[in-house]
Amino acid sequence: MGRGNYIPPVSCYSSADYDCIYVDDELVYGEEHWEKCSQADYYYLYEDFKETLIDSFLRRFPSFVRNDAEWLDNQTKIVAENELCMLTVCDYDTYLAVSVIAKEDDYNEGLVNLANRHLQAYADHLKKFALDTYGEYRIRATAWTSTTVRREDAKQEVA
Repeated sequence: MGRGNYIPPVSCYSSADYDCIYVDDELVYGEEHWEKCSQADYYYLYEDFKETLIDSFLRRFPSFVRNDAEWLDNQTKIVAENELCMLTVCDYDTYLAVSVIAKEDDYNEGLVNLANRHLQAYADHLKKFALDTYGEYRIRATAWTSTTVRREDAKQEVA
């Protein structure tokens, strides 16, 4: 399997959408972390990453509330949510996958459409958070590959 092939666990039959970025382990845990980090170090650094991300979302979007008790599947944890979307984190292979996923509602299709409309603002904040905090992130380019977005590249696109 290649890098960048994580997809959040959403149904292929769903009209709900998602956006996902990847933050490399080296950016969160440090260079050569596999040699230097103990299990306790990994836990502390992962929790710090997660808390910084959640705090950023709660400040920018007050409708989001912390949810640290629910798992979307066996590897994806819901860390914050509002009535429309979920913010999830997955420690996947050599990176952390962070996703914003629109919630499904079988009885109210309008709510899913509203969630999909807000999703872009949430995803833009997620990307800004990664650039401001780590200087880069990756996004899916194809089914098996990803491409890196760096702070310098993003500034050139704006100018």
